[in-house]
Amino acid sequence: MNKFLPEADFYQEFKNTQLSHKTVLCFGLNRAGNELWDYWGYTFNIPGGDHAEKQVVQALSDLLTPHRLCLALRYRLTLYLSYSPCEDCCCELLAFVKSLKVVEVDVMVSRLYCTEEHPVRNRLQQLMASGIRLTVMGRKDFERCLYLFVNSNSNFKPWPELDAMSRRYSVDLHTILHEVGLSLIGTFIINVYEQCLVNISLLLDHH
Repeated sequence: MNKFLPEADFYQEFKNTQLSHKTVLCFGLNRAGNELWDYWGYTFNIPGGDHAEKQVVQALSDLLTPHRLCLALRYRLTLYLSYSPCEDCCCELLAFVKSLKVVEVDVMVSRLYCTEEHPVRNRLQQLMASGIRLTVMGRKDFERCLYLFVNSNSNFKPWPELDAMSRRYSVDLHTILHEVGLSLIGTFIINVYEQCLVNISLLLDHH
């Protein structure tokens, strides 16, 4: 794992108004209540190889497995991703938090990836259900990512339409994460409506 992401790569890969052909992941792991990281760095998808999420999950699993039964130790893992996880990477993250219950995970993404595909949407919903916090990066998150993983002495240079795209992706993600609940509510309303029609029909027949 590398430590500091080159500044040009940061703007190229995290800029939410343009597309990219790879995913960059910056991560930091620290014990609960401790501001200093135990392990941190960045990585990216290997062409024809492992995705960035799988690389980090495997490395951290090796690091944390000896502590998985020590409930007194709690860790927080923060991920900054240039794209939201694909279906397979969602599965990697789900398996990670299931096997290592001592870790709480925050995932912040610059853009959404293939969220028009139902399997991807379902996996993102499962991430939320597992306790993983999934949000879209806003201006403050980009600033913090630059400070922590690129250059603490460099001022963040926002690009045009950054805030508008963050809001758009946030609305889209919120819709995806809560559409199951809306679907259940809709089904409940339909069932109640149909039952009312049945009751009315019975009353009319009775009279």
